[in-house]
Amino acid sequence: NGATPTSPTNLACAFVNNHQVNVNWSLGSNSADNIGDYKLFMGTANNSAQAVYTAITPFTSQVISGLDSSLTYYFWVKAVNHSGVESSFSSGISVVMSNYIYPPVNLVGVNSNGSIQLSWACQSSGVNFTVYRSTSVSFSSQTIIQQSGGTNCVDASGQSGTTYYYRVSSYSSGRVSDYSNAVSAVPAIFSAPDSFRVVEVGSDRVHLAWNRSPGTIYNYWVFRYLNGTQQWVNSTTDTFFVDSTVVAGYTYSYKIRARSNTTSAISNEVFATTRPKFVYSGAWVCDSVVNGPVEWSKIALNVKNNFSQGSKASLLVEFKNIFINYRQKVDIYYNGVYSWTWGNNQWSDVGQWGWSYSYATPSISDCQSGVYEFKVYLDTGSGYWQIDSKSFTVSGSASPYTYSGAWVCDSTEDGEIQWSKNPVNVRNTFVQGDGLACLVVFRDLSVNHRVKVDIYKDGIYSWTWGSGEWNVVNGTLGYFNAIVQMQNVPFGNYEFRIFIDIGNGYQQVDFKTCQVLFSGQGYTYSGSWTCDSVADGFEEWSKIAVSPKSNFLAGQTINCLSVFRNVSVNHRVKVDIYQNGYYSWTWGDGSWNYVGGYTWSYLNAVVANAQVSAGQYEFRIYIDTGFGYQMVDVKSVNVSSN
Repeated sequence: NGATPTSPTNLACAFVNNHQVNVNWSLGSNSADNIGDYKLFMGTANNSAQAVYTAITPFTSQVISGLDSSLTYYFWVKAVNHSGVESSFSSGISVVMSNYIYPPVNLVGVNSNGSIQLSWACQSSGVNFTVYRSTSVSFSSQTIIQQSGGTNCVDASGQSGTTYYYRVSSYSSGRVSDYSNAVSAVPAIFSAPDSFRVVEVGSDRVHLAWNRSPGTIYNYWVFRYLNGTQQWVNSTTDTFFVDSTVVAGYTYSYKIRARSNTTSAISNEVFATTRPKFVYSGAWVCDSVVNGPVEWSKIALNVKNNFSQGSKASLLVEFKNIFINYRQKVDIYYNGVYSWTWGNNQWSDVGQWGWSYSYATPSISDCQSGVYEFKVYLDTGSGYWQIDSKSFTVSGSASPYTYSGAWVCDSTEDGEIQWSKNPVNVRNTFVQGDGLACLVVFRDLSVNHRVKVDIYKDGIYSWTWGSGEWNVVNGTLGYFNAIVQMQNVPFGNYEFRIFIDIGNGYQQVDFKTCQVLFSGQGYTYSGSWTCDSVADGFEEWSKIAVSPKSNFLAGQTINCLSVFRNVSVNHRVKVDIYQNGYYSWTWGDGSWNYVGGYTWSYLNAVVANAQVSAGQYEFRIYIDTGFGYQMVDVKSVNVSSN
């Protein structure tokens, strides 16, 4: 678009400090101007013809530094479209640097006999001060409590025990400074009891203690809260209190006040979670139970509710953090009829410190076709009561193998049992360029067999995992794992069809699907960094920035590293380098990179600007995937003199 763009509007200027301002503006009235940059002009006279070109930026604001605090400055802006055509000057704006008012500093608040004494230091002469108070640390609402020329204030209107927040600003002739630092203070006739603490927590008691307050104390009030709601207030003349009305398994909080002729500030809040008498974790029907990674713990292997005739079924029942004597039992039913009971009715004495774990582990060998049920009971002193029930079904004749399942995941790892494998990060959604695996597990194979997995993409057969060779079994093979691995996967919908052949042809036993999402625009932009140098990363083809920073010294070399990942389209990249707002040179020869139907894991653009001189530098990063160069990022650095 070669037409002249409209001028920017709404030019405004705000102080940053007495030598720095932030100038900002809005896009012109014609939103189709295709603006690429803005040029900012500055002068000390109200005449745009005498203004000096100061900065160029793609943004609608610019911070100007190094201003003389005694001068008046004028600013104008021009818009520049992508064809290089400039607009006329915007309306001008002026800023009088001597109008800047410094905020007060070193605000301090001290509690004294129920009042808050505030003091601060002044940085500007001939100003007055406004003192603000709020009960919110964010000052979402605030009250003016004093306006005067002094640098101190006494606030005697606060309520004892309430936390107040204070800040101060300077003002003069309609000009107002920024706020000072904020302070908080709590007015109180005398301080809350200190060292308020929880001494001991049980399942039926909480023991609290604190230090005695100085002076004549009549008693102490103890407040108890549950879920933030006050439940009751008790009083004591001692410096300890035992709450014996708690219920096991709840979190309570407490505060206290001391009472004399007046009431003290309220204390800090303490929390206590009463121990539950036990935690029931659950019950799982599985192939077997093994020891877990934590001492005394156990885990269930291959949890399921369908078994083959002749197989073994186990139940794992877990209790944790037991602080009460108990006994447990499991009644086993077959086809609705009571069969037998696991458990010897003996009591477990957990002692003073309790037990971390307790388990019930009944098992049934040589299961027959039908429905089994495990009914789980616990007795803590008032008789057995049922806490859970688990059922499973046994069908068919004894199978020559057990199909454990299949999982689409990131990768696989060795399991705890020899030859076993576990999936890592099971999921069914991936991103173009990811790697993935499909783990298929068979167990207890007693016949010769062969396994294959047919892979389909978008409903069309793609390829087959498996050589077609037979696995010869002498006795029983504990595990057979099929692991289909795919790298740099293109986007689309995938299906894994799982087959086994035990002598009567391939039979499909399962299928698993997953989706690989398009990365959006054919690439993922990871970011750009200006740095001292660029080194090889940990992954193949990757690069990393060494000592990333935005400030350099004259004579140094600036490296700009830009990283694109999972690039699946033909592309070209360039970086335009600007010095002090002016175009300097371009990295990139404009030639295309052809990906050839694959996906590039990494594309690294490394720009080296050697032995630079003092000034402002800007790296503008572009990528073209067939629709023209598109800017993806801008990185700026400052180079100062040695």
